[in-house]
Amino acid sequence: MIQILNSWLLRIENLKRNTNNIIAVQGPGSQKTLENLFNIELNDLYFMENKTINKDINICRCGYTGEDGFELYLNYENNTG
Repeated sequence: MIQILNSWLLRIENLKRNTNNIIAVQGPGSQKTLENLFNIELNDLYFMENKTINKDINICRCGYTGEDGFELYLNYENNTG
């Protein structure tokens, strides 16, 4: 999981093991960004619905900025770094 995110346009540091970490991706380009990042389709994910990406990542469509958006829930317990 961390390798996927690090290979993209951001670097994730200081995630605490055995906890869930949340990253919000908000705005008009958020859906396309996440679809490209994880090679998934999000058109069928409606507001406040969740989707499992893999054993370490769940995604929820829940914009709070007035725009479309998502939260990534990262389960770092299963990840080795």
